[in-house]
Amino acid sequence: MANEKDLSVIRLKKECSYDVNSEVTLEDYKTDVKRILYCKENVFAPSKYTSKDGIELEGTVCYRILYLGTDNRLYSTECTEEYTLNGKCDGEMAGEDVCDLTAVWSDGVTVRLLSPRKFSLKNKICSRSVLTSRHEKEDCVTEEFIPSECEFRASKALCATATTFGGDVLELCDEYIPRSDTERIICSDATVFISDVHSDDGKVSLRGELIVDVLACDDTGYEMPYVIRRKIPFTQETEHSDIRKGAKISASGSCSELKIQPEEARVLINAYCTVEYCVIATSEESICTDAFSPLHALKLTNNKIKYVGSAYSSNGNISISTSKPLSEIGVSPSSSVLTAVGVASVSDLSVNRESGKCAVWGECRFKVIFFDDAGEEAEYEAKEISVPFRYEFAYEADGEPSLYCSDASLSRTSVRSDGEKVALDSELSLAFTVASEIEKDVISDITVGEKKPAEDACIRIIYPQNGETLWSIAKKTSARISHICEANGICREDNAQDTTSVTSCRFVII
Repeated sequence: MANEKDLSVIRLKKECSYDVNSEVTLEDYKTDVKRILYCKENVFAPSKYTSKDGIELEGTVCYRILYLGTDNRLYSTECTEEYTLNGKCDGEMAGEDVCDLTAVWSDGVTVRLLSPRKFSLKNKICSRSVLTSRHEKEDCVTEEFIPSECEFRASKALCATATTFGGDVLELCDEYIPRSDTERIICSDATVFISDVHSDDGKVSLRGELIVDVLACDDTGYEMPYVIRRKIPFTQETEHSDIRKGAKISASGSCSELKIQPEEARVLINAYCTVEYCVIATSEESICTDAFSPLHALKLTNNKIKYVGSAYSSNGNISISTSKPLSEIGVSPSSSVLTAVGVASVSDLSVNRESGKCAVWGECRFKVIFFDDAGEEAEYEAKEISVPFRYEFAYEADGEPSLYCSDASLSRTSVRSDGEKVALDSELSLAFTVASEIEKDVISDITVGEKKPAEDACIRIIYPQNGETLWSIAKKTSARISHICEANGICREDNAQDTTSVTSCRFVII
């Protein structure tokens, strides 16, 4: 386990993208396509490989396509594509215990019908990664490594270390009684809703629900399709040595596999979920910014470092609600609403220094399916509705905060007809890690050289000039600060670099 007082020096901060271009052909037993209604993408957390060159992300994204068949009934098909994202360092990764803060999301998907049995699919997968590792000697010198011969000037640094872990598969099961013996499953979707996560010493506890939505119909064709929603509660306790009491923590989850299996007089649901955690611990460290020795010659090496300052990691849940006139989205007043699915993405982050608040904002995109059965056959159509969101939380820290990691998902989405309007309600779950990026000029190496030649015993008198400090006088004269303070009655040894440290002295005796 890394020392709690180690600085997390930033090695890499990069955004990457990967373009998915694919063609999907229906299985032989499926009905030809009349019209595509929507495609929902589900990006699964990637495997992460770090090396001296940077980071490589490999994962999968699952696409579920709902379409209207040539027999005027609803069907769905799924396909899975792989993605690879490479983030290269400008230099070379150094140090051990590399930690990554990574977010991967979809920037929208487009599906086009090429033939009655073939689709083209285009999608951009984006990532934001920050890699940190413990500082090494060539990064900076912290107080415990300063040679005893030195007088030194140090800067207090509030530094954060992040630990990411998880990935264990959680199996969940449920069942329900179908409405009829001829029920047909059109498609299904599942989202993980995390209601509570907190850490204790060496342990993290989680409570949440898996929200499963099943779109089904009577296969005789006499009834309109309907949605069955099941909520499967779960708890999870995970032990990890890097967790300390009071640490800031966030968790995000996804359903990696969902099986809906009709049996005699019941429908079985089997789901496999994974949860990932990010734990932030903050401590204070002293970084050497200048040094000299009264007795020895010193060789100082300077460096500019970037490290993770104070950080915050948490979960947030907010309600999303909106209503739109049917005429505004181009839907006939005689239409009824069937179902809706949604995806959410985080756009940016801002901070208000006066209020001490940080805000995450983004967009929720819903696909709403309408049907109109006024004619001989029901007509289906899909419309998109976008809803912006904003989530605020308290955040006070030095440095400019950056949105290092975020995960946003929509669950419990419901839609209804409200007069000549359509109304949407959903729950948005956020898991985010925000940290300030600090840049400092520091000493990265101190080499103690030969002993300085002894000077003849004498008394020197220094008349402080404008801007001179106790530190600058001591360094210029190679005198110990404690000796100067004792000889001149100065009680500001801890404020040696303050410009007021010698203002009360008309002259300083060395």
